[in-house]
Amino acid sequence: MTATSSILKPWKRPPYYGGATWNGWLVAPVSTNRDADALTRSNFDRVRGDLEDTPDVELTNPDDGEPCNGWRIVHERHWAVGWIEWLAIHPDATEARKVAEDAAVKLADYPILDEELFSMYEDEENES
Repeated sequence: MTATSSILKPWKRPPYYGGATWNGWLVAPVSTNRDADALTRSNFDRVRGDLEDTPDVELTNPDDGEPCNGWRIVHERHWAVGWIEWLAIHPDATEARKVAEDAAVKLADYPILDEELFSMYEDEENES
């Protein structure tokens, strides 16, 4: 039985999309792209780092029935920004879902998930 989330939205196939499908997966509240600014990159890296700390789980991919882990970094090409990365969360991956949901709640109140990481990325941008 698949768990549901009122905070995270399910993946929806965009119009004119030709990539892999992620039916049944949830979308984390952060993404990044080739031209992302310090804030976007720091928020994405914070959530990704938190997901990397979650325990590995063996689940079944809701789209194709194959074995999978609780979350994935999805890398896609895009005509306007070169590439996009977003985080797919398996709906039954309790710990990964909690990380993404917590990030969504925090981002609803304040745009920065990790002040120290953001400051470091901002300093790097200003140096170049």
